[in-house]
Amino acid sequence: MKKVKVLNCTIRIASLLACLGSLFVSCKTDNGLFETVSQKARFAPVPTITISSAMPWYRSVDPVIINLSAPLDGAKIHYSINDSSISKDYAGGFSLFENYSGATALTVRFYVSHPDYNDSGTVEAYYRVIPSGNIFSIAGTGNAGFSGDAGFAVSAQINKSEAIALSGTSLFIADTKNDRIRMIDLSTKMISTIVGVDGIVTAPAIGNPTALCLDTAGTTLYFADTDPIAPTNHRIMMVTGLGTATPVLTRLAGVVHLYTTDAAHAEITFAGDGGPAANASLSQAGGMCLNTTGAILYFSDTGNNRIRAITGLGTASPQISTIAGTNHTYDAITHAENTFSDAGGNPLLAFLYRPAKLCLDAAGTILYFSDSGNDRIRALTGLGSSPSISTIAGSTKGFSGDGGAAGSASLDRPTGLALGNNGTTLYCTDTGNNRVRQIAGLSMSSTISTIAGNTGTAFFYGNNVAATDSSVAFNAPRDVLVDANGNLYIADTENSCIRQIFSY
Repeated sequence: MKKVKVLNCTIRIASLLACLGSLFVSCKTDNGLFETVSQKARFAPVPTITISSAMPWYRSVDPVIINLSAPLDGAKIHYSINDSSISKDYAGGFSLFENYSGATALTVRFYVSHPDYNDSGTVEAYYRVIPSGNIFSIAGTGNAGFSGDAGFAVSAQINKSEAIALSGTSLFIADTKNDRIRMIDLSTKMISTIVGVDGIVTAPAIGNPTALCLDTAGTTLYFADTDPIAPTNHRIMMVTGLGTATPVLTRLAGVVHLYTTDAAHAEITFAGDGGPAANASLSQAGGMCLNTTGAILYFSDTGNNRIRAITGLGTASPQISTIAGTNHTYDAITHAENTFSDAGGNPLLAFLYRPAKLCLDAAGTILYFSDSGNDRIRALTGLGSSPSISTIAGSTKGFSGDGGAAGSASLDRPTGLALGNNGTTLYCTDTGNNRVRQIAGLSMSSTISTIAGNTGTAFFYGNNVAATDSSVAFNAPRDVLVDANGNLYIADTENSCIRQIFSY
């Protein structure tokens, strides 16, 4: 027997496993990450496992540190699947799963052999297929709290996230009650804090972030700093230099709230239109999005019942204006507050009530927003020319309308909005109804349906089951987005987790 000096080294079995077509696989354990991974090989490293970038990462193949010896020339790696008698010598480029597209679970074993040595063992892993349309958690344990930075997002704690945003493989989370902005690297599944205590950017302090958006390059992040009990924290903040060693956090809009000098000392929460955004007064901004050029930031000034715009981003003095909403009126007889009107289509005379999330069409001429307090989804058309306001979905508070016209449906505090990749499907979190709904079209006559959360019960259920399953439950979800592959991401706010519907 040859004598070879063996060098200890550490390798990482990580992330990604070769797959074919629409078959995607992932690892599972008792803690939700692995069922089992064992190793006995002692003289040569096991192969690196790779996977399609489109693979859903519920129970994904997470890195495990395995101490192995240095590689030996002449070693071969062998595979078998589902205890079949087929064994292949390792060769780059072939699919392990070419004959298993209909399987719901796979057992993969691989081992190393060498003509001069015989003390190789077997490395074994179990994988589960994630069918299209299934829902699973990707961040948060379901228990509100803060933990997990530099670890896997599925094992981390978040606290009532109200907003999410995506740039490439980076999913940003407004970890609202933890007063932080966090990021999940979707390629490694790891979570870290970007803004806030223990983050890359720690000053100035932020509180209760409720809205997020990113520029197309993914280098600038905008977010709403909206602490309802801190008058200094009704601001829109901007982080520039994302991806560099020294990102910078600055204030884009909002000042310390002012108070009247009369006996009431009422707080002034709306001011500044027509002037610098940095001098304006805001109240609890709840949603935001950028136009197609990145020069205009639209946001819902939620506490002021308005939609506003900041123009001239990137210039020395961005300006602010209102594009929809006005002060409410009161019925002279009943003294009831009038919170809804379309004002004949004039957005500057329309009544809004606690508008929340926003999204923009690809052309940048139609802005959709959830008029949450009015239980409606509305649209501003003709941006940049002759804007007009109209209702897309919702008529009364409650739940009704699935399978019928969106304009006749009942909603309950709709919040999150996202346009599908086809540009004609609108997704929304029907927050008070604990559902995710879909509007197949962009008019009042379009069909509305529930795609997840059919029970309507405030609860948590549903990991790797069909999103349409009658048992799937949310608790006040407040944001939704769609990625380029058609995956839906949902901020399941009161469940303190982020969930994904795979390739819906």
